[in-house]
Amino acid sequence: MSDRKAVVKNADMSEDMQQDVVDCSTQALEKFNIEKDIAAYIKKEFDRKFVVLVTGGSGFLGQHVVQHLQIYAENVREIRVLDMVSYEQKLDSITDNKLVGEACRETDIVLHIASKIDYSNFPDKKLLQEVNIKGTETVLNACRRENVPYLIYCGSASIYFGGEEAS
Repeated sequence: MSDRKAVVKNADMSEDMQQDVVDCSTQALEKFNIEKDIAAYIKKEFDRKFVVLVTGGSGFLGQHVVQHLQIYAENVREIRVLDMVSYEQKLDSITDNKLVGEACRETDIVLHIASKIDYSNFPDKKLLQEVNIKGTETVLNACRRENVPYLIYCGSASIYFGGEEAS
């Protein structure tokens, strides 16, 4: 390699992300001599860098989101699924602080879809509270701790049914 080197002069990104940029740029400089090829390599590498966590990934909506990410999201290199229900991949509880924190570690985007809906005559209010409120708090806190840049929360139409105040 010549005397060229990658330097981050000013960036609004974490130290880890800056190091990723420097490493990727260094690799590009070692492999290519033409600026167009260097830029194309860096773009290709960063287009595939996103790690996405889908909470509620085994539910009706979550399965479709995961499927669409697998088919259409060329810039996603890893999809993590977290849920209370078994699935083909490893899943666990949305209310487990340690587990959700680990799932959020080095994640770029969290799609928080996990929820519990109960239309029965006698809904399990304790379970609804545990999953829908505590689970969401767990995800929010993990995203803050792990510096996840993007959180997308998906609510449910069921919040409009019933017309009675939750207790």
